[in-house]
Amino acid sequence: MRVPVAAVAIALIILTALVPLTVLAQNAAPGDQEQGEDTASMFLHDATHTGGPPDALTVPLVLNWKHTVEQRTPTAQHLVSTPVSDGDSVYFFVSDKMYAVSAKTGAAKWDKPLDVPAAVDSTPVIKDGMAAFGCRNGVFYFVELGEKAGKIVGEFNLTREHTKLKKSQIEQQLPTRVQSSPLYHDGVVFFGGSDGWIYAINLETQEKIWDFRTRDQIVCAPAYWNHGIYVASLDGCVYGLSEKSGRLIWKTTLENKDLLISPVVSRSKVFVAAGKYLYACDHGAQGYVRMRFEAKGEIIGAPAITGDRIIVADDEGKVYALDIAATGNISYWNAEADYLLWQVPEEESDGGASKPEGIAIDGLHEAVRSAPVVAGDAVICRSGPRKLNALSIEDGTLLWHYDLSELAGQETTTDQEREAVAMAVAQLQASLAGGGTTGGAGARGMSSRSSRTRGGSTMGGRQTSGSYSVRPIIFPTMVFEQVVMSGASPDGDTLYVLGNDGALYSFSTKAGDAVPPEFTDAEIEIPSSGQARSQQRLVIAPSVDDAAKADRKPKIRGALPIYVRLKAFDAGCGIDTESINAQLSSGDAGARWEAAYDAKGTYIWAICETYKGSRSRNLPDGDYVLTFTATDWSGNQGAASAAFTVDNSISPAKATPQGTRRGRRGRRGGGMPGEMMGPGGMPGGMMGPGGMPGGMMGPGGGMPGMPGGGGMPGMP
Repeated sequence: MRVPVAAVAIALIILTALVPLTVLAQNAAPGDQEQGEDTASMFLHDATHTGGPPDALTVPLVLNWKHTVEQRTPTAQHLVSTPVSDGDSVYFFVSDKMYAVSAKTGAAKWDKPLDVPAAVDSTPVIKDGMAAFGCRNGVFYFVELGEKAGKIVGEFNLTREHTKLKKSQIEQQLPTRVQSSPLYHDGVVFFGGSDGWIYAINLETQEKIWDFRTRDQIVCAPAYWNHGIYVASLDGCVYGLSEKSGRLIWKTTLENKDLLISPVVSRSKVFVAAGKYLYACDHGAQGYVRMRFEAKGEIIGAPAITGDRIIVADDEGKVYALDIAATGNISYWNAEADYLLWQVPEEESDGGASKPEGIAIDGLHEAVRSAPVVAGDAVICRSGPRKLNALSIEDGTLLWHYDLSELAGQETTTDQEREAVAMAVAQLQASLAGGGTTGGAGARGMSSRSSRTRGGSTMGGRQTSGSYSVRPIIFPTMVFEQVVMSGASPDGDTLYVLGNDGALYSFSTKAGDAVPPEFTDAEIEIPSSGQARSQQRLVIAPSVDDAAKADRKPKIRGALPIYVRLKAFDAGCGIDTESINAQLSSGDAGARWEAAYDAKGTYIWAICETYKGSRSRNLPDGDYVLTFTATDWSGNQGAASAAFTVDNSISPAKATPQGTRRGRRGRRGGGMPGEMMGPGGMPGGMMGPGGMPGGMMGPGGGMPGMPGGGGMPGMP
């Protein structure tokens, strides 16, 4: 058969035109090829989970409104599901109730919340007036979002689905829960179940298109890119599946089973975290690991990707920026590595923690247990249950800090988890000492470590040349609903955050703020008899004169050290931590007073440890007035003064303590004098810098005696 020359020429022209498009599709950022696609509101903004930066959102932000829901019990609730907005309304879950509020005003839109049979950890997909989400009872629900109420109109039941399977296809030991957040793409929702299966369901017909079984639970959301669905399972594997059929394209085995974090896809790489490690797998047919980054603590939230940077955070309160082109082994302790662009706070050196310029004392030392999100030139991380920190993507400097309302009278989830950790570690140590192994029954922080030996490196059952051998698969040790926290959700020029008190906060770039910071709960702590220390309340006055004239000034001995603190809070846009100041306005100037700010407890401190260079001399008798000032991010300055009288004729026994504790003196910045007060708010003799029992767990959160870091799996 003869082919006309003209036809060949036309074919070559077409092929030449298509090749650059193919290369572009393989190397472009996800957003470049998703333009104009059918989209929905979902977990981490888009199908690639890169953190979806709305350019209109810039920091600092101002509180626009707050919607508080009624709680059936006064205890703090651990909230996992992230709020989602469709532009007109915001939908969120508190335990087993779904709420709908106005995005503009925060007013309730439904006459009553929608009750579901069990708690919801899944962040819903919102599409064309329909919500789709999973529940801990093993059912994936479809809800019609009406103006006055939500109505369940369909469901996909994992238990009923199992009745259709052969006995050989059922993992009997796995629970039937749906904690994975769904992914939406092209009319289909994809989600994982704790039964170990990934499901593809038609959103309109609610019928199953395909399913695929892994060997353990799937608790995180799948991700999509370039006709592929990417899934992480607690069997320690990352799977690349065909979007249309669910056919397995590749499977990569990592050396840790703590795969709680949704994959993120960008630049032909699939990024996924397991324990302390962030991996970059090839998007292609083999899924080889090209990069492994070791963080200081466990990585709980999916990384955010913007431009050429990957932003990731850990439960030690550290935030890192990596070059997206990174390859090989990288670690937090190697700050000089070319691919590690910055980390905040910087790693400890010279026996003490360094304090990067612009970062408040203890401002970022709380665990980051949700995904960072990109907001213009900043990345926003939720530190602990109450802190929001916005860092410059360029160099990590602090651009905004905000404290959510405190859950009065309640222990935070973090404190409860610390107790659980201590118990779990003790059980695990006993088990290992006896030569046995144990599963992940509530333990946290025991990530696997690979051992470095001579030979090759193993990944996904494939042996490759190299100098490493990875000890594969350590059992999972973190429980999804116990460690993952609801993240911040950006939408246009607004940021939504679900507080640990069950209240939904709306922050905006357009809201105004003319109210200065407020000051409350002033206290003074002094040495008492023996090693004890006592605390007394101070009266807060608006000016130095008012404080000096106060009738209820406490009388104290002048023995050092003396600590004065008061709580500072700004409901509008938060306190600019660099504006914090405390100084002596009246009294003997021979005393040296230092100011400090503890972002963990939102306290401003005035600390006096020496008088005329001596720690053993007492402050002389007389009246003293301390003045505290703070400015919010909108420029509104607040001030408050507190006074006390020094009378050295008072014996320690006659001091009027409001609470006395015995204990070793803590260090400033992380300890707490007298086990009651001190910047850092934690007992100095008990808690280490990582917030874990110092005698049991180190700052990295691992168990003493675990093998050191090793090689990277799958390096070809």
